[in-house]
Amino acid sequence: MARAAPRLVALGAILLVVVLCASFFGLAVAQPRLPSLSRPSAPLFLAPSATVNPPAPNPYASGMAASLAAGQPNLLSRGFGHGPQNLSLPYAAALDGSGDLWVVDTSNNRIVEYLAPFATGMSGSLAIGQTNLSGSLSNTTRSGLWEPQGIAFDPSGDLWVADSTNNRILEFEPPFHTGINASLVLGQSSFLTRAAGTSASSLAHPEGLAFNASGDLLVADSGNNRVLEFTPPFSTGMSASLVLGQSTMTASGSGTTASNLSDPSDVALGPTGAVWVADSGNGRVVEFATPLANGTAATVVLGQANLVSRGQGLPYGMMDPVGIAFDPNGDLWVADASGRNRVTEYLPPLLTGFPPSVVLGQSSFGGSASGTSPQNLSGPTGVAMGPTGSLWVVDAGNDRVIEFVPPVYSVTVTETGLPSGAAWAIAFAGAVTGAIAPTAIVLVQSNGTFPFAAGAVPGYSASPTSGYVTVNGMPTSLTISYSATSSTSPPPSTVGWLELLVILLALLALLLLALYLRERRRRREPPQRESAAASSGGMETALPAPGAPPTSSQGPPGPPT
Repeated sequence: MARAAPRLVALGAILLVVVLCASFFGLAVAQPRLPSLSRPSAPLFLAPSATVNPPAPNPYASGMAASLAAGQPNLLSRGFGHGPQNLSLPYAAALDGSGDLWVVDTSNNRIVEYLAPFATGMSGSLAIGQTNLSGSLSNTTRSGLWEPQGIAFDPSGDLWVADSTNNRILEFEPPFHTGINASLVLGQSSFLTRAAGTSASSLAHPEGLAFNASGDLLVADSGNNRVLEFTPPFSTGMSASLVLGQSTMTASGSGTTASNLSDPSDVALGPTGAVWVADSGNGRVVEFATPLANGTAATVVLGQANLVSRGQGLPYGMMDPVGIAFDPNGDLWVADASGRNRVTEYLPPLLTGFPPSVVLGQSSFGGSASGTSPQNLSGPTGVAMGPTGSLWVVDAGNDRVIEFVPPVYSVTVTETGLPSGAAWAIAFAGAVTGAIAPTAIVLVQSNGTFPFAAGAVPGYSASPTSGYVTVNGMPTSLTISYSATSSTSPPPSTVGWLELLVILLALLALLLLALYLRERRRRREPPQRESAAASSGGMETALPAPGAPPTSSQGPPGPPT
C-alpha cells in the first residue's frame, strides 16, 4: 500500500485539475442557455434604431362605414323614441374608465349609459335625469335635467353634466344609478333655480365640458359667447376663475377676432395643454395656448383662412363645428353638423389654414349631403374616442350614436437560428409577446408605423435588433434572425449532460482524496509490537523491550564480582 500512495496522489491531482477545468467549462457553456418564458427575468430589449418615427398610414379612411349603432335597431334606420333602446336628438357622448359609453340624450332629458361589449340596438343600463329608462320629462330639481348638451368625467370618476336649458352644471358621484341625485351645482345658487346670467358665478346655456391635467373644469358657456374655467375645490354656486372669448366676466358679446367667440359649443384639451374651442357661430375651431389669462387671444384657427374670417366654403371650410375631441395620437376630430354632415380629422402639427386628412359621413371633402347608412351622417354633433382606438360619432339627425372601428391586419413575426424549444420574444407597439421556437408570433394591428425590438437571448445575437414595421391595408411579416455568439459552444440540450459529468468527476476526486488521506494517517502511526507468549510453567512472560535492562525473578542483581 505504501508503494501505491504516490500513484494515488498523482491520480488525485490529475482528477482535481480535470474537475476544475470541467467546472469552468460547464460554467462557460451554461451561459448560452435560453431563458424560460416562465422565469421572472424577461428578455432584454433595445430601443428602435431609427431616430425619427416615419409617417404612419392613417387607421381611418375617408368614406369608411360605421360598424354598429346605439339608439337604432340597425345602421339603415332612423327615428326617435323614449325607451331603453331609443334616443331622441342625442348631442354628446363620452366613455368612462371602464370603457362604457355615456350618451347625452337631449330631447329625452337624460344621460344614458351603455355597458360594453356593445351591439347594435342594445338597451341602456341606466338613465340619469329620469326615474326609469322610459321617462323623458324635463325637470329643474336635484335629480332632473332639461335638455342636457354636454358631459365629462373628472379625474376621480365623477360625472359632470351641462344641463343647458337649466343654465347649470351638475356633478354626480358614483356609484351611479337611475334617478340619482346630483351632489353639486355650478351656475346656480341652488338645485331649484334656473335663471341665466352673465357673471363669474352664472351661466347661459352651457354645452361642452372638459377637464385639464390639473383637474380644472372648462365650460363652453355658449349663450354668453365665452369659455369659463372653474378651479377646484368645487362648491355649489362658486365663481369661475378665468374667462376666454371675453375681456371680463360680465361681457357676453360675440365677435370674429382672435380674442372673441360666437356660440362656442365644445371645448377640448390638446396634447400640450392648450385649450381648443369649437367656435360654431364663427365656423371654426380655435386654439388658446398656455399660459392662459382673461381675454387671451387665440393662436391657431382651423376651418377658416385666418382669425378674422368666417364663412369659408367647401371643400375644407367649416360651417357649424359643434363637437371636438383629440385621440391618443394627438389628432383632432371635428363634428361639423348643419350644412356639412361630416366628421373631419386633422393631423398634427395643427396650424392655421391646414386642411383635414380624413372625412367621415361623406365620400370626399366636396360632399355635404345627409344620409342614413353606415357611410352617411345627418347633423353630427359630438365625437368621442374609445379606449381601443375606435371613434364614436353622435349622429343627432339620425337619432343614433355610431362607432367607427379601424380595420386590422395580421403582423406575423418569425425567428430563425434558435434551437427548437428556445424561448424568444418581441416588443411590438409597446407590448411584449413571447413564444417558444419555432412557433411564430401573430399580432393584429390597424394601419400605422409601429416600433419593434427583438428580445435578447443569452448566447445569441439578433438581426435586426429593432426598427419599425409599417401596416398599410394588408397583412405583413417580419423575420428575426438569431445567430450563436460562440461557435464552440455546444447546443443547450447538451449542457445538462456536461453538468452531470462534472458532478461525477468531482465525487470520484473526493473519494480518491479520502483514500489518500487515510493511507497517510496509517503511515504516521507508531508500530505496535505483538507480545510473545513465554511458556514457562504454564506462565506467560513478557519479552523485554529492545535496549531494556534484563529482568530477573531472583530480585535485584548483586554487586559485580
